[in-house]
Amino acid sequence: RGGARHLTRSAAAFVTLSDAQPDRFQLGASDVPSGEAIVRDGAVHPAQGSLHGHVVATSRLWTGTSDDARTLGADRDPLLLGARLRSVCAVPIVSRTRVLGVLVVGRREPRLYDQDDITFLTHLSNQVAIVLDSAVACAELRELKLRLAHEKVDRDDEIPGEVNFKDIVGQSAA
Repeated sequence: RGGARHLTRSAAAFVTLSDAQPDRFQLGASDVPSGEAIVRDGAVHPAQGSLHGHVVATSRLWTGTSDDARTLGADRDPLLLGARLRSVCAVPIVSRTRVLGVLVVGRREPRLYDQDDITFLTHLSNQVAIVLDSAVACAELRELKLRLAHEKVDRDDEIPGEVNFKDIVGQSAA
């Protein structure tokens, strides 16, 4: 397999997504060894006390050990705790206007991520941002189409079927 987890020799990889409420995040996708469902995809977690919260707040990549993450205040991160990760790289997924989420990879040994890994993960997060931006744009377009269709139906209901302009204007001597 050629996923980010395998290419970076990681034990786990996650994509976290910013929630509509800024104090929460959702697990969008995970790649963990089979039989190790750490956190179910779609689960919503508090951003405070997590690497997701830190990376979104700073809009900056973070890499280090799990001990380093605890000093940041990411001591309640369900991804780090559940996967028993000892070294982590968390890369913001940035659109044109905001941080959409975070790409997180981690290892169970304390070997830090090198510059090649960080470069690869940064490029990957840029590609994920493009996909997420497109998905958001498609959803917004679908919503607009539905709203326009409803407004058209409402306007059609307001227009009378037969209009007799002679009765409205009246008779003219001209």
